[in-house]
Amino acid sequence: MIMKTIDESINQLEELVNNAKTMPFANKSLIDAEKVKDIIEDMRKNLPEEIKRARYVDNEKDKIVAEANAKANDIINTAEERSKSLLQTTDARVKTLISENNITQEAIKEAKTIIAKAQNKANDIVNNAQNKSDDLKKVTNELILKNLMSSEQALMNGLESVRKTKSILSNASKKAD
Repeated sequence: MIMKTIDESINQLEELVNNAKTMPFANKSLIDAEKVKDIIEDMRKNLPEEIKRARYVDNEKDKIVAEANAKANDIINTAEERSKSLLQTTDARVKTLISENNITQEAIKEAKTIIAKAQNKANDIVNNAQNKSDDLKKVTNELILKNLMSSEQALMNGLESVRKTKSILSNASKKAD
């Protein structure tokens, strides 16, 4: 006999009751007692396994939450480090190009390209962090959601720094013209 889940057994019982023949004038149904006993036996066999799974999940919840929180923090920290490094690289490159007066127009063009790449990379970092965070949210509770929200703000601040750098470059570009 193939083991069934509790839900399958309940559905089978419900189907048995719904399809039972009724006795005329008695408002009673005839149900095959052997089938009912078999279904109850399946439920008894499966109930402990489902309880074990539920207990395991309950016992492991804190561990899962802690691991997910650690992974989320690692993702956020990596994204922040990449963002800072990218901003430093961009700032250094832009300053070098602007300082070379004989190629000012080329420097402005290159700076715009660097800014666009920096924005795209920063957006990729934010998107990747958000996607990974979304996956982790499925197995965590509101505590991790709050942590991710504050971490996301840190990423947005990094993106804001990229935007400020763009503004500085734009102002520098205007001064150079």
